[in-house]
Amino acid sequence: DELSSQPKAIVMTSPAITPQTTEVWLARIASVQREKATPEALQLLEQHQEAARRASIHKRKSVRMQQSLSLSSSAWRSGVAQVDQASSTPVSHRSTTDAIESIGRGAVSAMAALSSPDFMQVRSPALASRAISLAEEEAEEESLSRILEQAAQQSVAAGTLDAAEAQAALTGDSDKSKLDDALRQLEVEPADEQACAAKFELYDGYAKLTSEARQSTLDLWASVQGDFASAPAVKAQIEAEIKSIDRESNLGFDDHSRYWF
Repeated sequence: DELSSQPKAIVMTSPAITPQTTEVWLARIASVQREKATPEALQLLEQHQEAARRASIHKRKSVRMQQSLSLSSSAWRSGVAQVDQASSTPVSHRSTTDAIESIGRGAVSAMAALSSPDFMQVRSPALASRAISLAEEEAEEESLSRILEQAAQQSVAAGTLDAAEAQAALTGDSDKSKLDDALRQLEVEPADEQACAAKFELYDGYAKLTSEARQSTLDLWASVQGDFASAPAVKAQIEAEIKSIDRESNLGFDDHSRYWF
């Protein structure tokens, strides 16, 4: 009939695109580019790849150091909250006379573990004495990241760190307002002798943590500032922000004898 006499359309089909075919195609393109590239172009490409790897390592160091600081701050906040809760119980009803001091010591110990030199320094002390390859640095950061997570889990299990706050510290979602609230609790010396001793130990531990964090920031910047030679405006902005760490409002002390800072 008339319909059957019409020519049939030719349907063109494309081969299915899979991760394997994409890999083969990319490898072929890369091979052709290498064959046509000059030695100078290949050297420049290698330098760009090395710079990208180094930038990635520096970012991982920065993240690791920030996680360490956030976890330590969270352990400190937990200690302050537990001391407050324990000190609100009348002395005659407390289970032991040194319970509050134990809370303070436990929190300070957790802070020390979570902000150990392995986590807060640019290079692990075990490897700082020798030059290492980019591959070794990448492996070191991978290992330190796992060890820091394990240390956080141990603190959670010991009751010196809240599980939700530990997770927030590791993901960069810590709530700064909680830290500000805890710091305000230390502005005035507690009347309770046990709470006073425990909170002062926490205050002293946090002061040390702050000093270590400052030095770690300076050391990290010293190790990476050369990478910002091609971006002077960004470099100047970072330097200004780092310089502001030592502004007068951060270094001043209240002369009132009953105020700690």
